[in-house]
Amino acid sequence: MTEEVMKMISLEVVRERLLDHVHQEIPYDIEHRLVDWKELRDGSIRIEQHFVTNKLGQRKILIGKNGSKIG
Repeated sequence: MTEEVMKMISLEVVRERLLDHVHQEIPYDIEHRLVDWKELRDGSIRIEQHFVTNKLGQRKILIGKNGSKIG
C-alpha cells in the first residue's frame, strides 16, 4: 500500500470516528485536511488533521464545551 493511499484512508477513518463520536448533525461542507504525516523512530505514525468550518455553531459542536471533545 502506498503512503498516499494510507493518507487517504487515515482521512476517511478519522472523519468516520468524528461522526460517530459527535452524535450531532455535522454538515458535509466541513473541510477536512491532512496537515502532517510523520513516521516516528519507533515505527508509529503521527498524523495531524484539521477540520475547517466557517460557522461558529459547527465549531462548537466539533470542539465541545470548553474543549471537552478535543485533546
